[in-house]
Amino acid sequence: LIQRPLQANFGTNRYVQVLSLSGNIIIRSSDLKNVTLPVSSDVLALALSQHQVFETLDKTTTQSLIGRGRMRMVTYPVFEDGMPRYLVQVAANTQPLDENMLQLRLLLFISVPLAILAAALGGLFIAKKAFDPIAKIIRTAQSISAEHLDKRLETGKVDDEVTRLSKTLNAMFDRIEQAFRLQKQFTADASHELKTPLTILLGEMEVALSNPRTEKDYVE
Repeated sequence: LIQRPLQANFGTNRYVQVLSLSGNIIIRSSDLKNVTLPVSSDVLALALSQHQVFETLDKTTTQSLIGRGRMRMVTYPVFEDGMPRYLVQVAANTQPLDENMLQLRLLLFISVPLAILAAALGGLFIAKKAFDPIAKIIRTAQSISAEHLDKRLETGKVDDEVTRLSKTLNAMFDRIEQAFRLQKQFTADASHELKTPLTILLGEMEVALSNPRTEKDYVE
């Protein structure tokens, strides 16, 4: 029986080969045809020391089986009662995986820049929305002057940092307006208080200069 090819279907582009410990072929899958999966002395030594060995097949073997692409193979030791009995080799075509990886790379090359662009535009939009109240506060604050101390910043309904900033600035503008009002009131009061004595002084000067007088009269 072991001289016959394995008729089982191992899937598309999947090849199986069983070797003796000396490296002779015991049995192999029918789709291998006349091609033998390679096994080197290094691979054989590693396999016999209970290691699974993975390798990429050379171009000659690959082309004879699938014509193009790559093939990966694993050499797997089988032990019975702690002793190595034979080796199983399974090779598979990596073309479907390579195509999937290529599609994935293309998808990433297209989607990642688009995602970054979308994130940047979204970030700019959110940043603009976030800083619009600040810009409005700046414009309103710049328009407040000594002639327009009655202007106040708009405060939002949401108790956030911008609203608290607007309320704080409005309170500061209230204090500034009150200070200006007190200054104007003081100036008006001082002007009123100075007006009467200045008028009297001016009258005395005019009287003193109205006629020629002696030095004593001027001193008085």
